[in-house]
Amino acid sequence: MKSFSAKIILFGEYSILNGSKALAIPFPAFSGRLLAQHTKNESSQASANSIKDIFTYLKNQQFEAIPNFETLQQQITQGLYFDSNIPEGYGLGSSGALVAAVYSTFFNGFEELSTKQIKTDLARMESFFHGTSSGIDPLVSFLNAQVLVKQESVETLQIAPCTEFKLVLIDTGQKAATQGLVQYYKNLINDKSQSYNLEQLKQTTNRCIAGYLQNKLLFDDIKKLSELQQQLLKPMFVLNTPLLEAMNRFKDDVSLKLCGSGGGGFVSAWVRKSKSQEFIDYLNHHMLTYHQV
Repeated sequence: MKSFSAKIILFGEYSILNGSKALAIPFPAFSGRLLAQHTKNESSQASANSIKDIFTYLKNQQFEAIPNFETLQQQITQGLYFDSNIPEGYGLGSSGALVAAVYSTFFNGFEELSTKQIKTDLARMESFFHGTSSGIDPLVSFLNAQVLVKQESVETLQIAPCTEFKLVLIDTGQKAATQGLVQYYKNLINDKSQSYNLEQLKQTTNRCIAGYLQNKLLFDDIKKLSELQQQLLKPMFVLNTPLLEAMNRFKDDVSLKLCGSGGGGFVSAWVRKSKSQEFIDYLNHHMLTYHQV
């Protein structure tokens, strides 16, 4: 069956919940696909059980596309599972890729739907995992396209590579659970004392997106975004000692932001191109696990 890639939210995680734009891209270094007749190992059995649970949830939901539950149930009885190397709890959209695979394989009529309608369907499906979902993760995986999400629209894009910065995902060595973190941010939105800070986060996110799309991204904007995220979203930032030491050494040339939900998993390091090789050499020397984008 078809493979569905991981995703990276470049900008807009959480702040999209209070009105910012969001920009996300596929990350094909990690992917997964639906398979049947799984081998009897722990991971495939766990995946098969998860799909059974998803099936039970989906039967009680309404969708714009037409689900083929009979075929899905038949496949489940044959041992359907999601063969994936996307790490769970790392901000790369492991559940989104699974949702995209199920939707693409077992739903009909989505070709006639708008991108926004498909996003709504996918968000409803992914809510099984997180309690709530923006639908961005599965949409990027489903379309295998760069996606810009605004308040009332969704656009697919062809973005030229950034010439000023190198994006490096650094492993914090800890998994995260998204659901509690989303609730934390929703509580911030309801806290009137945080209104100004959240507005600053939204505006800075939108500036980063505009700069990235025009290939005029400014380090000062990324640094400001990093500062706001670390101020407002402390539970989402899990930085081990070697990573903190790296950031102290490269503080004028590298800025960290969340990669997905945070709380562990990967963090995104935006590195000036002129310092990227020195930074990579440092990560290698100190045995920090990373992936270049």
